[in-house]
Amino acid sequence: MDNHFSRYLKLLDQLTDAEWLKIQTYVLLLLQQCSTNTSVERLHGAILDTFTLEELRTLHDHLTHVIQTYDDSPQKSQPASKISLSVSTEAIVKIGLIADMHGDNDGFQQALAIFDREGVTQILCAGDIVDRGPEADSIVQTILERGIACISGNHDQTVLANQAKWRVANKPERLKELGRIISDETVAFLQQLPENAHFTIAGKHILMGHGTPWSDVLGIFPESRAGLYKQLVDRYGADTDILILGHTHQPMQARTGNLWIFNPGSIYGVTIRDSHTCAILALPEMNFTVYDVQTGNILPVPITER
Repeated sequence: MDNHFSRYLKLLDQLTDAEWLKIQTYVLLLLQQCSTNTSVERLHGAILDTFTLEELRTLHDHLTHVIQTYDDSPQKSQPASKISLSVSTEAIVKIGLIADMHGDNDGFQQALAIFDREGVTQILCAGDIVDRGPEADSIVQTILERGIACISGNHDQTVLANQAKWRVANKPERLKELGRIISDETVAFLQQLPENAHFTIAGKHILMGHGTPWSDVLGIFPESRAGLYKQLVDRYGADTDILILGHTHQPMQARTGNLWIFNPGSIYGVTIRDSHTCAILALPEMNFTVYDVQTGNILPVPITER
C-alpha cells in the first residue's frame, strides 16, 4: 500500500466526529463516480490528495469494519477512540436530507444555508437533480465540492437518455432553460450515480432510493395502499432501520413495523404539488424536522403509522 495512503489511515484517529462522518460520505461518493483503473482526484482539501480506486475500496472496507466492530461491541458505554465516537449510538448526528431539486439552485442554496445554521454534518440527496430548472450544472458543482452523497432519480435518467437528441434539436436555448441540455461534466456525474445507496450512521442502517428502492417512478405516500407498505417491510425490514425516499415532492415521515420512512419533499417549488422543502434527521433519536427553504421555518409533518 502506498506510504501516503498508510499515513492517511493514521490520520483517522485525529479526526473530529463531524470530519469522520464527512469522510464516510466522500468515500462513498467517489466510489460511485470511479470506474476500474481510474485515478481519483483530490477529495477534501489537505485531508485527502490522490488515491487509486483500489485504495478507496480498501478505505471503504476499513470504515465498514470499524463501524461494524463498534456496533457489535458490548463495551459501547466505555471510553472509545475518536473513530468509534463517530458511530456512537449516543452521539446526536444531524443529517440533511434533500430530493427533487430539478435544477433549482436557489432552493438548493437556501437548503444548504439551513443545514449550516442547524449544524448538519452530512447531506444525502434522494435523486432528481436535473430537468425543469436550468441550473443543474451549478448544483452538481456544489454537490462535488461539499461531498453530498446522491442517487439517481427518474428525471436524471430521462435527461441522460435524451441528451444526444436534445442537443441537436430545434430551440436549444429553450431546452437549456428547461434543464434538458446539460454540460458534459454533469452528464458524467449523472452517469455514475447508483439507483440506491446504503449507509450506517449512528448505529442505524439506512437505505436511500428515489421512488422506492426497486422503482424510481413508484412513489410512497401516507395514504398508499397497505400492500405497498407490506412490501417495504418484507423486502427491507430485516436489515434496514430507515428508508430515505423522494419522488413525490411531499414531505413525509411514516413508520411501519420497525421500519421508518422519511421523505424531505422537493427543493423545487414552482407548481402547486411541489413542497419547496428540505429536512434534517437527527440520529439515533429519529427526530425528523422539515423546513420551508424560502422562509427557513419549520413545517409540521405528522407521523403516519401503517
